Amino acid sequence: MVNQRSPQRRRTRRDLLGALGVACLTGGAGCLGSDAVAEDPTDEQTPDDTGDDTETTSPPGVELGAETFEDVAALEAVGGRLAADTERRVTGTQCAALETDGDGAWLHVPLAEPVDFSNARPACHVAIDGAAAGDFLYLDLVDADGNRFRTRTVVRSRGELVNVDFGILDPQVDETAVDLERITRLSFRPGPRNEAGPETVYLDHPRRIPAPETAKVVFQFDDGNETDLTEAHPYLSQYDYPAITYVNTNRVGDDGKLDEAQLAELRDANWLVGSHTPDHTDLTTVSEPAEVERRLREAKEWLVDRGFDEGARHFAYPYNAVNEQVLSVVEEIHDTGRVSSWQPVALPSNLQLIPAEGDPTPAAFSELLEWTVEYGGVVTVLHHSLSTDAEVAAFREIVDEVRRHDRLGNVDVVRLDELESMVERTLS
Repeated sequence: MVNQRSPQRRRTRRDLLGALGVACLTGGAGCLGSDAVAEDPTDEQTPDDTGDDTETTSPPGVELGAETFEDVAALEAVGGRLAADTERRVTGTQCAALETDGDGAWLHVPLAEPVDFSNARPACHVAIDGAAAGDFLYLDLVDADGNRFRTRTVVRSRGELVNVDFGILDPQVDETAVDLERITRLSFRPGPRNEAGPETVYLDHPRRIPAPETAKVVFQFDDGNETDLTEAHPYLSQYDYPAITYVNTNRVGDDGKLDEAQLAELRDANWLVGSHTPDHTDLTTVSEPAEVERRLREAKEWLVDRGFDEGARHFAYPYNAVNEQVLSVVEEIHDTGRVSSWQPVALPSNLQLIPAEGDPTPAAFSELLEWTVEYGGVVTVLHHSLSTDAEVAAFREIVDEVRRHDRLGNVDVVRLDELESMVERTLS
C-alpha cells in the first residue's frame, strides 16, 4: 500500500497492524510461469507425519488472533523445540519460535472454541530463519474428528515478520470431508528443504480472513505484449471482462510490445496499465535502496505522465523476486504488489502480496476455480504472451470456464482495483 498516487494519503503497513494485521512483507512475484513459485518436491504428496504420534495431555486451547502466541505453554510442538521470541513480535509481547534441525516438525495450536472457516482462510505473520531455512509453510485446519484441510504459503522473509495468506493445497488430506464450520486446531508445519540444518519458524497473529460472498476472478498479463490487445482483449471483451497489463516502460513500442496508442486503447476498454519496472530488472540484485526507488519511480512517473494514473498504483515484481528491502520501497510507491503463491486465498489481506497463478493449464485452473467456488475466495490468473496457437487455445479455454461459472452466478470477474477496494472495506 502506498503513497505517491492519489490525493488521499495511503495508510502504511504500520498503520494497518491494528486493522488488517499487515506487517512488512517479503516474497513477491512478477513474471510467473517459468518464474512461478519455486518447486516443492512434495507438490504431488502430502506430509505423512501428522505429528500426532506422541501421546500428550491436550492443552487447554487459545483464542485465535493477537493473543494466540502469548502463552506458548498452551501449544504443542512435535519434532521441534518451541520458544517465545520477544524481538520479532507483531502484537502482544512475543511471537512463537519453532526450532528444528530437520523436516517433520509440527506446531499444534488448540483453539479454545471452534472457529468457522467454511467461507474463510487463514493468514499469519511469518518469518523463517536459520542456516537451512526453507521457503514453504503448511497450515492444516483440523476439525474435532482430526480431519485435515491443508493450506500452504510461500515465506521469503528471514527477518521481520511478514503477513501472508494461505491458499488451498488439499481440502481433504484424509479423504474425508472436513467440518470447516468447527475447526478446533491449527497445525503448522515447515515445508521440506533442500538441505539439512537448523531452521526457526517465527509466527504471530494468526487470524481468520473472510471470503467474499461470491467468488472472484482477476485477469492479469505481464510484460506488455501486443497479444494482450490482439488476442486477450477481444476474447475477454465479449463478456465485458476487465484486466490489467503490467508493462516495462523502457520497452513500450519495442518489437512485439504494446506501444502508447495501444496501451491507451486498452485503458479506454476498462483495462489497467500497471508497472513492471522500466526494464524487468530483478530488484533483489540491486544493492542500494535509493537505486530501487529510482527505478520504481521512473516507471511509475512514465505511466502517470501518459494518463495511466489508475494502473500506475499497481506493481508486479519481475522474476517473482522480492526481499524486505524491495518490499519496503515498493510499499512507499505502489498500492498493490503481485506475487506468486498458493490459491485460492479468501481475500489478499496483504495487498503487497496478492498471489497469482502464472500461465496455468486449463485443467489446473479448472481445479483452482472449482475450489474457489466451493470454499470461497479469490483466484488471480496471469498470462504472458499468447503468441502460439496452443497458448491462445489454453487461454480461451480458461476464459470459457470462468464464463460458465459466471453464468451460473458462481463467480464475478473484477478488476484489480475493485479487489483492492473490497479488501479495504472488508478488513479495515
